Amino acid sequence: KQEYNLSLSIEEIMRGINQTIEHFYIHEVLPKPGVADFLKRMHKDGISMCIATASDRYQIEAALSRCGMEHYFEAIFTCSEVGYGKDEPVIFQKAMEHFGADRSSAIVFEDAIHAIQTAKADGFAVVAVFDSSEKRQAEIRNLADCYITDFEHTEEFWHLISV
Repeated sequence: KQEYNLSLSIEEIMRGINQTIEHFYIHEVLPKPGVADFLKRMHKDGISMCIATASDRYQIEAALSRCGMEHYFEAIFTCSEVGYGKDEPVIFQKAMEHFGADRSSAIVFEDAIHAIQTAKADGFAVVAVFDSSEKRQAEIRNLADCYITDFEHTEEFWHLISV
């Protein structure tokens, strides 16, 4: 409101932001290139997957359904439902517990530095995924156990899990 000198109320600004995000997830968002084949291989190899997201469940479910990818994921965990953002490891812990796993068999895929820092600090292995909106790529690359620029080049990940 202050940065852009907007006359709208904070509630109106938030409503507009939320409507834009909702429209994007429900009608526009597409998977990153290579994701469909990557998920197919993970599924074929018997690797269980879930989503841990800061987005609202209905938005993620709509995007997955529209893109035909919902069947790859066993569960969805949202920050609002677990009661913590990704600056706390709770969402990653809940996802791990859902599978009856421990940190030695759980891998977090993440593109935001704060979430990567959180997962690493709690002992998770992290595959960092490049996203142009995250400017601190060098830091991310240094923090992560594995770094992939896109889902068409995932050799480093497959090597990580085969070791």
